Amino acid sequence: EGNRGINDNNSSPEALLEAVRNPVDTPWDPVYLLFTADMIGKYGAFSKIGSWNLAKGGSQPKGYQNLSCQSIEENVMTCGKTKVDLNQGRINQRVPLKRVVQVMGGRMVGEKKYPNRNGYTLQIIMANPRQFSEVQLMEDDVYLSNFNQMFLLGKFDPEYFEETLNAFPCPVFFDLSFLKRVLLLPEAFIIFKCFSNPPFLTLRIIHF
Repeated sequence: EGNRGINDNNSSPEALLEAVRNPVDTPWDPVYLLFTADMIGKYGAFSKIGSWNLAKGGSQPKGYQNLSCQSIEENVMTCGKTKVDLNQGRINQRVPLKRVVQVMGGRMVGEKKYPNRNGYTLQIIMANPRQFSEVQLMEDDVYLSNFNQMFLLGKFDPEYFEETLNAFPCPVFFDLSFLKRVLLLPEAFIIFKCFSNPPFLTLRIIHF
C-alpha cells in the first residue's frame, strides 16, 4: 500500500509489522526481484533502513569496503599501503580473514577458509580466470546477506526463486511487459550491450 499504508498503520512498531505481514492488496503475479551493480555502492543506505530498530530508533549500517589493489605476487595482494596475505589470511599481518572467495560471471568459482573465528571476508571479482577487476572487504552481515549471496555469488534457494535473467556483467534495458512476452516464447533472443569497461550497470532478475 506504499506510503499511505505506512501512515495508516504507523501507530506502533507491532502494528506496522503486522500490516507488512498481512497486506490488504494482493501482490502482482509475477513478482520480480531486481539486482543491479549500483546497489553495491548503495548497500550502506539499504543496510541503514533494514537494520533500523523500530522500538528504540537508530541502526547499525554496514557495507562493502572496496580495496584498490594493483598486483598479486606469491598470493600476497598489494592494495596501496595495504598488504593482504592470502596464504595466512591476514591483512597487514594483523587483521584476520575468515575466508576469501572468487567470483566470476555472477557465480562463486573459488573459496578458501581460514581457521579464524572472527574476521572479514575478502571477495575478489574476476574479470577473467587470470585477472581481477574488484576487491571487496566485508563483515559477515554483508557477506551472508541475500543481496551478496544471490547477486554476486549466484546462490539462491530454487524452491523459492527462479533465475529468469542473468546478464552479468552487462547492462540490460527493457520494460517488463516486453520481457514477459519474450520469456513466454520457446525461442527468443535479447541483445545486450556494454557501454563502458567495466560496465556501469549489471542486471539480474530473479522470479519468485
